[in-house]
Amino acid sequence: MRVILNIARAELRYFFYSPIAWFLLILFLMSSAGIVMGNLADTAVQQDAMLELKGSAFEGFLNMPLTRMVIGKGIDTVLMIFFLFIPLLTMGVINRDYAAGTIKLLHSSPVTIRQIVLGKFLGVYSFVCMMIMLFVALVAVLTFSIREVEVLHIAAMLLGFFLLAAMYVAVGMFISSLTTYPIVAGIGTFVTLTLFASMALMFQGTDYVRDVTWFLSSSGRVESLLAGLLNTKDIIYFLAIITFFITCTIIRTKSVTESRSWRVSAMRYGAALAVTVTVLVVTAIHGFIGYWDVTRGKVNTLHPNTQEVLKKLDG
Repeated sequence: MRVILNIARAELRYFFYSPIAWFLLILFLMSSAGIVMGNLADTAVQQDAMLELKGSAFEGFLNMPLTRMVIGKGIDTVLMIFFLFIPLLTMGVINRDYAAGTIKLLHSSPVTIRQIVLGKFLGVYSFVCMMIMLFVALVAVLTFSIREVEVLHIAAMLLGFFLLAAMYVAVGMFISSLTTYPIVAGIGTFVTLTLFASMALMFQGTDYVRDVTWFLSSSGRVESLLAGLLNTKDIIYFLAIITFFITCTIIRTKSVTESRSWRVSAMRYGAALAVTVTVLVVTAIHGFIGYWDVTRGKVNTLHPNTQEVLKKLDG
């Protein structure tokens, strides 16, 4: 574990040697602050208008909680910006060592490929977490402007933010290991992430294949967390996809040092994909899914009276 942390520390230190890291931190803070403050201003205007129209009869934003309107809507937009930042951060994480020749030093040192890959992932993800923590600090200040803020709901939103960011980093790191050109890696990461978001719409007319694409798709996964509904299916999805791409990066890096046929690597990739799909299918079975509605008004849960009616229905 100490070796992994040392590699992560070196990777994190590399970011701050470059001005692009400071530029991204400042740009992300300014853009996220502008987005959230804009949502707060719009909601305040809407609230003043409702108070002027209804007066004391206005009971607040009942159907759409204020936490979701200000913070949740802000995270939705920030995630779209974040989608563009990750390729810039990961496009040189692996191929940089090949271009500089330092990968030979790593292979000749007493460290394993697994430690190298995990260390680099942890280093890049640590920098990404710094960016997210800037947003968390902004949200923490914003909570003083919201009466009866839903802390658990905000925690669920931030959990989705951290998991999605980890998935983006894992994908970007794998794409970086496939090419020696950082620009190609950056474009490839963007295309791959877009593909994952739209994969649920592909091969819908082909049996079995459409099931695989649906289980692998990231579409709608983080939206449930942003809505305040924690469920094991989506959380395990992110953990499985992160593990899959880290494993693929290890396989790719290992194949460079081995003099084996490409079929060996293909079998390893296939085995990793099969295990991932199996985990996603099993954890998506309705009897195995756990749910927790963390919203104060339980907006994601059927009313108890409706539940009683449904229990009496035949079948």
